[in-house]
Order: sequence, then structure tokens, then C-alpha cells
Amino acid sequence: MPKWLLQVVLLTLSVSSLSHVQSSHEFEEDDEINKSQFPKDFLFGTSTSSYQIEGAAFEDGKGLSNWDVFSHTPGMVNNDENGDIADDHYHHYLEDVKLMSSLGINVYRFSISWSRILPKGLYGDINPTGIMFYNNLIDNLLLRGSAELIQAKQGGTVGIIAHTFMYEPLRDEECDKQAAKRALAFLIGWFLDPLVFGEYPAEMRSILGNQLPRFSPKEKSLLRGSLDFIGINNYGALYAKDCYLSSCPPEAARPIKGFVETTPMRDGIPIGNQTAIPRFCVVPKGMEKIVDYIKIKYHNLPMYITENGYSAPLNQSMTVHDILHDFKRIEYHKVYLAALLRAIRKGADVRGYMIWSLLDNFEWNNGYHIRFGLYYVDRQTLERIPKISVQWFASFLNKTSDSNIEDLSRKYRSKYVTTTAVV
Repeated sequence: MPKWLLQVVLLTLSVSSLSHVQSSHEFEEDDEINKSQFPKDFLFGTSTSSYQIEGAAFEDGKGLSNWDVFSHTPGMVNNDENGDIADDHYHHYLEDVKLMSSLGINVYRFSISWSRILPKGLYGDINPTGIMFYNNLIDNLLLRGSAELIQAKQGGTVGIIAHTFMYEPLRDEECDKQAAKRALAFLIGWFLDPLVFGEYPAEMRSILGNQLPRFSPKEKSLLRGSLDFIGINNYGALYAKDCYLSSCPPEAARPIKGFVETTPMRDGIPIGNQTAIPRFCVVPKGMEKIVDYIKIKYHNLPMYITENGYSAPLNQSMTVHDILHDFKRIEYHKVYLAALLRAIRKGADVRGYMIWSLLDNFEWNNGYHIRFGLYYVDRQTLERIPKISVQWFASFLNKTSDSNIEDLSRKYRSKYVTTTAVV
């Protein structure tokens, strides 16, 4: 039975970082990757997010979140879709826990819907039904194995999650090299520097000056060294262009952006293989470099890859059969795991890797047509249907011999062979 370590993520912040140009063959990897190459106590799992999977938006005393309101504003989300039902995890959580158990994962990163816990924010009572839902979820996760919760008194460990990109200078010029450094400062340093060093990055202070909050000596003391770990969400790499000396779009040539324009394209060529989201290019070397960067700058604090995932480029003729045969997702995770392993072998204290996502879900303003899940979710029946990547991940985690793509393809059988397009 898996040993579950539960990590509830209560705060996710979006940040970015420095990158390296990749060839057009990002999915090629010479060496087969396997679980035994990672540290003994390394955690492998999946990630989800409350609004993206739970549904039950107006049930059992839940209040409105900002996304409940935003997604019901016409034109804000693809096809005017919303998370009212999502994957209905609220009513299917027992089934979803079984799916995780069958995979053999030992960590599950999820988030709490505060509008379910505090429906009126700070001005009302706690919703006991919301508390009960999360207690039941955690209890059932624990029932699937023995939990080892590391805590002292009130407990646990406290960290922050950074949504990262790597940055590569757009041109081989000093101004763009400095732009890449500013991008790091404005987008990673903005959040991590105060929590590690007790102060905003020098690059931000020099540009924004008095617009930044000033920390008192007491606040600096409280902030400094207040992180136990750093979570890293990583989906690719971008180029950085200086906007001090070069012309840029108005939205980039601003102090709050550090006078940096970011783009996945150079001379019409993407920085890596493209995915369903144009800015999410496949650049596994980027993960290796961001981990190296955080290791060096932030004293090699324990790191967890809290999100990394792949969604295939959209194709108007894509069928459910095509979606289930997600060989590119398998190749993607293999090359990213290989890149992560290289960083670990260079001394990075990385302790876990979580695939985004367990299920295809509501992908914010993209709605439901972009799919990162290991399981396909039928939008009519909400049935969870395993993709081939489920077989690969389970075999990888359980050290079986069936992680070869060709073997998986021969053995995979599904009733979903429809030729009806779903995009």
C-alpha cells in the first residue's frame, strides 16, 4: 500500500525564471528513466486545484469565489464554460482517491476552497459542511495507506509555490542578458526574496523605489528564513527582451514588468516544441536550470516540483481515441524527469515530483478543451477514463517492465474508439 504524505497547498503564486534554447527534438531522450534512480524517499504524485475539479459551486453552504463570478461573466472563458460542475470531485472524491491508490503515488497536492470553508469571508461563520468534506477526503487518503505527517506541536512545514518559467536572452546582447536577470528578480525574487532574505530584490527596489512596501526591522526579522520548502510549478521557458533600450509593446515597457518583454518566439521559431498553450513550450533543460538557480540563490532549501504537465496541441479533428493514446505525455514526463534527475545529481535538494494533473479539468479561461490529465473525464457522464499515460505512470512507480511505450500501446484496450471530434 502506498505511504501517503498529504500536502495541502493554501497559496499559489505565479512567478517566472531564466532559460536555455532547446532543439526541435525535445521529446528525445537516450537513457531510459526509472524510479530507482531517484532518492529513496523521493515522492511521486499528482496535483489538482479546488475550483478546477470540485464543482458543487452552490451546494452545502458554499459561498461565491472570485472565479465563480468571473467565469459567469460572458466572454471571459472559452465557450462561456465554468467550474459549476467541473469534474464533480465533491461528489466523486472516493472514486478519485481509489484512482490515486491504484496508481501507487505517495503524495497528492491539492488546494482548499476557502469559499467553501468561509462562505462569507471574514464576516461570517465557518461552514461545518465544508470542513467535513475536506476531513472526509483526508481520512480516505489516510485509509489507503499509513501517513507519515512531519510536524511539531501546531505543526507541519510551511512553504510557497512559484509558477516558474525559465528565461533566455532574446538576443546575444548585454541588454537582453540583463533583462533576463530582471525577469528573475521581478517574478521569482518578488515572492521568494522577502521570505528568504527579508527584503525585495535590489532590481525591484532600484526601479520601483517607494512604490514597494517598506519592511520594518521587526518585519524583516519575521520574514527572513520563514520558508521550510519551495514548490515549483514549471511548464516551459520564454525569451526575455530589454525594453529600456529597445521598443516594446506598452504592456511590457512598464516599471511593474521590470521593463522586460517575454515571448516564446525568436524569428518565428518557438523556444521548444509547442503545446496547447502557446507560452507553454517543451523545454526540459529549463526545469534543470530553474532548480539549479533556486538551489544556488535560495540556500538549497528543500524543493518539490508541485506541477509539471503536458497538453497536446489542439487539433480540430482530435477524437477521444486520440486523447486516450497520449504517447506525447509519456515522452514529455520522461524527458522532464531526466532533466530533474540531472539537477538532483548536481546537489539540488528536490524531494518530489507531482504531475499536473490527475484529471482533465477546468483550465481557467481555456475551459475544458485543454487537457492535462492522466484521466480523461467524459463531460456528459463525468466518467474517469484512464489514458495510456496512467499505465505508464503506474508501471514506472511500481517498477514493472511495462513502461515501454510500444508495450503499453499493444496492451492498451479501450471501448472509446469513436471517430467523433471532441475539440
